[in-house]
Amino acid sequence: MNYFSHYYFDHHPESSEFNFGLLAPDLLRNYSKDSYNKSKVAHATLIYNKLINTPNSSIQISDFFKGMEMHLTRDKSFHKSVFFESVYQEIHPIIEEAFLKASIPRFWFALHILIEMQLDQFLIRLHPEKLNTFYENLSQLSESTLLKILNSVDHQNPQKFIEGFTRFLEVQFLKKYTDHTGIIYGLNRIYQQIGIQKQDWTIEQITILTPVLIQIAFSIEKHFNIIEPVSTETWD
Repeated sequence: MNYFSHYYFDHHPESSEFNFGLLAPDLLRNYSKDSYNKSKVAHATLIYNKLINTPNSSIQISDFFKGMEMHLTRDKSFHKSVFFESVYQEIHPIIEEAFLKASIPRFWFALHILIEMQLDQFLIRLHPEKLNTFYENLSQLSESTLLKILNSVDHQNPQKFIEGFTRFLEVQFLKKYTDHTGIIYGLNRIYQQIGIQKQDWTIEQITILTPVLIQIAFSIEKHFNIIEPVSTETWD
C-alpha cells in the first residue's frame, strides 16, 4: 500500500509515533535508503514484543515499532488479497498494450505501483479532509522525538532524513494524486529514482497512459468493497 492508504485503514489519532511507524518503512527507504538498519524494520514485531515486556521502555519507541509491525502486516495481506488480484488481472492486458505502445518498460511493475497510488487517489477523493489530518498529525512529531525514533533503527544520517521528511510534509505531494497527471508524474519519478529510465515521459507517452489510469480508477472503485480487514491485536 501507499502512504495514505496505510494511514486511512490503520492510523491511531492519539499516537503520531504509531502513525509515523505506519509510514516509516517507505519513508526511510525513500529519504535515506542506505543509512539505517533494515533488519530492525523487518523484525519490528520482535522488537515491539521485547519493548512492551521491558520495564520503563519508551512508549514513543514501542508505538513506533507497533506502527511498523502494522505496516508489514497490512502490506503482506494486501498483496495477497482478492482486491489486489482482481484489479491486477482486470487491468493487466490493458496496461501491457499501453506501455508497449508508449515504449515504456516493465508494465507489470508499473501496474503494481499504480494500483497502490490510485487506491490512495480513490480514498483522497472520498475523504479529502482525512488527508489534511494525515499531514497535521505527522507534523506534531518534534525533532527530538524523530531523533529518538531514528536512533532506534541505528540511523547514521538523521539530518538527511529529517530534511527529506520536512519536505514531504511541506510539499504535500499526495494532494496532486487527485489528478491523473499527478499520478503519472509520480510514477515517472519512481522509474527515474530506481534507474529504470532516466528521462521525463513525453506528452505523447502521457496521452497514451492516461486512459489506462482511468480504467484502473474504475476497477478500484468496483472492487473496493472486497478489501479484507487485517487481523491485529487490539490497540491499547
